[in-house]
Amino acid sequence: MILVDFETPFEPAKFVGLIEGEAHMVDGARIHANDDSIQSLIRSHRRLGNRECLVLRQIDSSQDVAIDEVMHAFLAEELQSVDSTDRPLADWLTLSDPAMAVAVDVLRLRNHPDVPADVEVHGYLYDRNGERLIRLEV
Repeated sequence: MILVDFETPFEPAKFVGLIEGEAHMVDGARIHANDDSIQSLIRSHRRLGNRECLVLRQIDSSQDVAIDEVMHAFLAEELQSVDSTDRPLADWLTLSDPAMAVAVDVLRLRNHPDVPADVEVHGYLYDRNGERLIRLEV
């Protein structure tokens, strides 16, 4: 299974040397190792026999990093007519450091009680500018 945080014009599975159909892709803008992706990993393991998960995040020097504070400020401006003082602000699950975001996701998957112990979880950064994968030691 490959968990990616971005929509991409290339096929991440092919980029890591797999052919079409060899990987279960879970992708979307800013996805994290949340409960939905963990459930996908468990189903992928049980139904497809996948024993490896790659967490893949994009780095790009021109990329805007949407951190919680930026999103809170944006929403406060956009929702001026809504009284939001009595409700908590949403946690956008963002981290300004992509390598840290990968590490957090890898550790959550490795340590989750429902993820089978024989599933290997690895972390990578995809450098759009250099068009290369960088393996992270987590």
